[in-house]
Formats: sequence, structure tokens, C-alpha cells
Amino acid sequence: MGAEINGADVRESVLDEDGFQYVKQALLDYKVITLRNQTLEPDDQVAFTSKFGPVNDGGPKNPFFLEGYPEVTILSNILKDGKPIGFQTDQTDEWHTDITYLDKPSMGAVLYATEVPPEGADTLFADLEAAYIALPDTARDRIDKLRAIHTYPEQYGGKLTESEKAAMPARSHPLVRTHPETGRKSLFVSPMMTIAVEGLGEKESDDLLNELFGHITKPEFMWPAPSGWSTG
Repeated sequence: MGAEINGADVRESVLDEDGFQYVKQALLDYKVITLRNQTLEPDDQVAFTSKFGPVNDGGPKNPFFLEGYPEVTILSNILKDGKPIGFQTDQTDEWHTDITYLDKPSMGAVLYATEVPPEGADTLFADLEAAYIALPDTARDRIDKLRAIHTYPEQYGGKLTESEKAAMPARSHPLVRTHPETGRKSLFVSPMMTIAVEGLGEKESDDLLNELFGHITKPEFMWPAPSGWSTG
């Protein structure tokens, strides 16, 4: 899991189909890729992201999208006039896959760093494909056909109003998903958004989810960016 591509300009890959297919295949092969030394305007980031498919916005409860670009969400620990300008660490530092509370979650995310601290702030990624493979056969057989409930996490933006709940109801997704292009299976659960397993009693559901949460966050399944974050 994880690869770094050097010398690529994602602005050119928007126009160069061969270049984009190289980047896409690397993503399929390695699941997380780093492309350093980019110089992007918001339009460039949205255009590159759109090459992979339709781009989601942050939903009706997103308070931190870039002005004029609802598809671009700001992550920041900076306060301006005592108020955060983006999602703070305590809102996003729990293990999660983005927006699984939607009926069709996004295939991934494109992160672009414009300002980084001199140290710390590393991002870890968990290889849920490797985590699935590492499960005993009996565990895989048990969960292969199960589904789980995912909900919008309140730490994102506070409690939902009734109209927001109606716009973002709880969603059911398979506990194990098969990638549509590679055919590889992976677990599809996260402590932040997965709240229950369909068809199981509360205790059995909680026990199974806690077991899986502990499994997917083992160090052997984690991958950090090789040299941490840098601008661009």
C-alpha cells in the first residue's frame, strides 16, 4: 500500500489521457498515492478530481467549504477571530472513510496542502483490503454477506435538524465491498460512521464492530505518507 509519483503535474494529466491513466492505475495498484510539488488553483483541483468521476460536495451540513467551491472542504487548525476556518483535528482524527453516510460514497479523496506545520500532523491510512485478507476464513465467511448501518457523525457539524436528517438518513452498506475495477475485496467499516450490523442484536452487533475496528487499526495495516505533508 502507498506509492509516490515524482515529476507529475496533475494539471497536465487533465488534458493528457495517457498521463491520467498512469496515475489512475497507480491508485488502483497502491490504493494511496502521493504527488508532490503541485501548484494548483481550486479549479485545477476540481478538474483533476473530476477525471475520476462525479465530485461530491460536503453535504448540507458542511460549514467549511471553500467559497465558490462546494466540492472543496477546508481542513485546518487555524482560528480567525476566535473561530475555526476549517474542520479541526478533533472533528476528523477518528478512523473513518469519507462520507459513507451517503447512498453512494465517494471512491476516494484528493487532498492538497497549502500550509503545513513544521512537524506533526501526519495522516495515516489503513489498508482494509489487507485487513480483510488477514481475517481467518471463518470470520470472512461470517461477514461476507452482512450489511452495516452508517450515519452522519455529529462531530462534523453538530446535531442534525429534522430536515437535515431527512436529507441524510442512515445508509446500509455491505460490510465487505468488492472493488468494481480490481475485483479485490475489502472491509467497509469505520469507528466514526458505522453504528450497527443489520440483522444482529445490539450486543452481537457491537461486539462484531468493535472486533473489526480493533483489527483494521492494527499497525501492520497502516501506511503514512513517506515524508509527511509538504505544501503542494
